[in-house]
Amino acid sequence: MKRPRWLSALRPRTAAIPVNWAERPPEDAWQASIDGEVRFWRNWLATKGAQYPGSYDRALDAGLELQPAIAELIVAPAGATVKLLDVGAGPLTFLGRTHPTWKLELTAVDALGSQYSELLDDAGLVPPVRTQTGESERLSEQFAPNSFDLVAARNTLDHSYDPVRAISEMVACAKPGSPIVLVHHSNTAEKEKYHGMHQWNFELVDTTLNVWRPGQRTDVGEALGERASFEHSWMDGTWEHIVFRKA
Repeated sequence: MKRPRWLSALRPRTAAIPVNWAERPPEDAWQASIDGEVRFWRNWLATKGAQYPGSYDRALDAGLELQPAIAELIVAPAGATVKLLDVGAGPLTFLGRTHPTWKLELTAVDALGSQYSELLDDAGLVPPVRTQTGESERLSEQFAPNSFDLVAARNTLDHSYDPVRAISEMVACAKPGSPIVLVHHSNTAEKEKYHGMHQWNFELVDTTLNVWRPGQRTDVGEALGERASFEHSWMDGTWEHIVFRKA
């Protein structure tokens, strides 16, 4: 039986109604966006980061030196082995792998680590540091507490399903007195209309870091309590860097 013309016209319009992810649980948006995230990185590898000049070469440079602004946060004597953890690292960590006076032991972890490892293998690439599989919100199940001299997360926690819990887990894995570094753009979820994995906003007001989305807002300092405190922040282009230090 031939479909009536009015019904054929109606069905596409009905199917095209977009999902308002700002009104849905972040976990749902996260799960629904995994394939898109993997496609982004597959294209990034295939084009050698063409959309982001220089990013591909830096990410694969085994001799890349630890960023000076990050190295300045670490307290360790010359000759020490310094343990770094990159949380939500993607297929390739952003942290430098070398330092003039320290031996760096760098660990990278991401919830999609296995998918990213397959992408690198398919591309015939051997990463300087291979990303392990692990959720940001469950780091303490994977790593012993008080293990790392610095814990960092770049452009990832706004993608997570519970960023405040992830920050708490980062603090748990850091050694006493060590820095926790958060690198992100301000209020990305609002700017991206809660599209894809962008489900949370990070907003720094003076020394107060708020993590929020419609109907939810958390003061990170209050959530951490006496376990860690805000130290300082700085801008590098459009990237906001925020440092908490474990008590």
